[in-house]
Amino acid sequence: MAGHQSNPLRRRLARGEVAVIANGFNSSEMCDFLATSIVVPHVVTPDQAEHAARACRYPPEGCRGVAGNRRRYGASDYFPRANEEVQCIALIEDAAALDNLDALLRVEGVDVFQVAPSDLAASMGHIGEPSCPTVQQAIEDAIEMIVAFEAGPSALDDHPPPLR
Repeated sequence: MAGHQSNPLRRRLARGEVAVIANGFNSSEMCDFLATSIVVPHVVTPDQAEHAARACRYPPEGCRGVAGNRRRYGASDYFPRANEEVQCIALIEDAAALDNLDALLRVEGVDVFQVAPSDLAASMGHIGEPSCPTVQQAIEDAIEMIVAFEAGPSALDDHPPPLR
């Protein structure tokens, strides 16, 4: 995550729209565009997960800047409300993240852990084969662990049924 350039959105988001940070990590910038859900790719270590969660929130829960102009959004309780409403979504795309999943789940402030089958398959040596039994078992094990920890699970469906 460090050393990548930010890829900011070119327009203000509609309230509640999801921002996906694809090249680099600047969730504070995405939150300033009014994104309430931030998807953070390639979260592998607890330090990365903690950085993501803190960057999405204002102090004391996080480290977002508290420039006075944000109060203009029409709510005197803007900062605590923003902290409550933002959703930090960590993408589990790497086999190494599976090895760290127990520790990742313990990071305060990550709201959803989303397993990305295609990228996970590639990181496991099965590029283009997310339906490989080894990959599917890893996904099932990850979701089971996430659910058991009572975190928000999610998985992408890379192979939706064909349209008729």
